[in-house]
Amino acid sequence: ASDSGEMVYVEQERTWSDNALKYGLSFAIRLDELWPNAIKGFLKNPVFGSAYATLNKKEFYQFTEAESTDNNFLRTLGETGLLGFLSFYGAIVVLLVVLWKNLKYQDNELQMLNVAFIAATLGLLLNATYIDVFASSKVAFTFWALAGAVLAYNQLATKNAKTQTTTAKKAKH
Repeated sequence: ASDSGEMVYVEQERTWSDNALKYGLSFAIRLDELWPNAIKGFLKNPVFGSAYATLNKKEFYQFTEAESTDNNFLRTLGETGLLGFLSFYGAIVVLLVVLWKNLKYQDNELQMLNVAFIAATLGLLLNATYIDVFASSKVAFTFWALAGAVLAYNQLATKNAKTQTTTAKKAKH
């Protein structure tokens, strides 16, 4: 502010990183700050990570407006280490394998549901390379609720299909 009480703005020349000039500001923020922070969190403790919501903070007690890494895989590695990463994505892989293997026991409607859920999950995993999609409560709650419902429906349908096959075989003999 000046002596007269007026606000004076001084324009300063901006400096951009090489990544910002080459790839644009959004991707440069990921390359220059967010992703290296996640890698540092992982390297700090490769087994357990640096802990939830710590990647954008200099000290654990700091408050930040936004908690983002813009890569769910790196965020999971940085915050929860290999143990958390393998547990989280291992559960998703098991889910996909179970749905894929169950396709042969199901009617067309359930097969379509499984294929659609597998495709949606693969889409979310692809999206997770540029967004912390599984850290979003709206996505996470919906995904895991649907995963549970689809698995339960598969379990019931598979059990019924196997029971009907066994009953049909016993009826022939």
